Amino acid sequence: MKRDLVILTLIFVLSRVILKLVDLSYDTTSLIWAWQLLDPLWLYNLNSWTIFKYLHMQPPLFNLFTSLSLKLFSDPTIFWELSFMLMGLLTTILLYLIGLHLSLNRKILLILIIFGFILNPSSFLYENWYFYTYPSMFFFTLFAYLCIKRKLVLSLFVLTALIWLISIFQPIIFIILLIVVIIKRGMRYSIIAFSLPFLLSIVPHLKNFMIFGTFSSSSWYGMNVAKGIFWSEKVIPLKYKPSKMFLEKPFSKVDVYEKYIKWKPYGVVITDEKMEPYTSRVNYNHSIYVEVSKRFFKESLRIFFNEPYRIFIILGMSFYMFLKAPYVYLMRTPFMREIHKKRISRILGIYSIIYGNKGPYLIITFIVVLGLLSSLLSFQRLDYTHRLVILTVLYYVLVSSIDPGENNRFRFTIEPFMLIYGFYSLKIFVSCCAKFLKF
Repeated sequence: MKRDLVILTLIFVLSRVILKLVDLSYDTTSLIWAWQLLDPLWLYNLNSWTIFKYLHMQPPLFNLFTSLSLKLFSDPTIFWELSFMLMGLLTTILLYLIGLHLSLNRKILLILIIFGFILNPSSFLYENWYFYTYPSMFFFTLFAYLCIKRKLVLSLFVLTALIWLISIFQPIIFIILLIVVIIKRGMRYSIIAFSLPFLLSIVPHLKNFMIFGTFSSSSWYGMNVAKGIFWSEKVIPLKYKPSKMFLEKPFSKVDVYEKYIKWKPYGVVITDEKMEPYTSRVNYNHSIYVEVSKRFFKESLRIFFNEPYRIFIILGMSFYMFLKAPYVYLMRTPFMREIHKKRISRILGIYSIIYGNKGPYLIITFIVVLGLLSSLLSFQRLDYTHRLVILTVLYYVLVSSIDPGENNRFRFTIEPFMLIYGFYSLKIFVSCCAKFLKF
């Protein structure tokens, strides 16, 4: 075990040193263009309580972490780079420990971790890009490890951190997992274990409900659902006649929606200013988007009621995007292609023999997808802690499907764990089939 961990650590560190030698710099451009982050000037000048209180567009953890970093360091780039690199190394160790717990062959486990995570182009890019995707991958892997090791309460606190980090995770996942634990461990233990993590998980929701009248960690939920409908129009045009505001499309400028909605000022720049002062981009935390999102959500529900087949179109498009390598997301738009073109070409150039023809990514996708399917087929044979993780994965995949355009990026959160667990569940499923055939 120690020898294997030394090998993995050396390969991880050496690969990162080589990347720096070929000038793969750490990308902090998300501070300028990422909608999910408040303007850097606001994050620097405002105190954490004001940011937490009036931030409604996203769960608070990533913005609070960014704000604290900007206050502590004149240039936090090195701090972020080292933090992400540490998360990558810890993820490597966690994956190995998960594989050992699942009794996987150690040689196969090393190959999966080295080529599926450490030397994976997606790992390189997301580790060197300041965004919440890489931390969400680390926290999910940590949650899965603690859960499989039967450290349930600790795993639930990590799940709470995920809810505070990305809006795909919502407190309803606690209800789903609670049912499984009640069946196995009884009511008393389950309520005690879940109470504090659950209460902490709903704090952003309660805060947004009391201030903005929306019980969600992200006020964008309605606009994100509507985005899926506009994606589906590429397959089948809408027959339902939506309102004029709906036709303006989600995430338009504040001025566009002012024709339909009168917004409420709160006396704080992050909710009242239409444009961000430093980036000169739209302020998507403006208070008007709370009501805009509500209206988009209501109209989206009416569209689904009138055209229910559109749900399956969105799910199909999302699944197709899920099959693509996560690094493809970074080439999705002309703006992002311009930023990441050299970075991706360098990485794929170095590993052209391994990754150039996308063959290994077909293998990784095969293991992840069939591993998840085989986990569901052999669900009754799994330990109850394994069921908790698989249910969380399934929840994540389904909820993230509302936005087909980013589903390959969302996939990266669960990919390293599912690469290991998928191989394990495939082994279990094949074993069950072999016993059935003998019988």
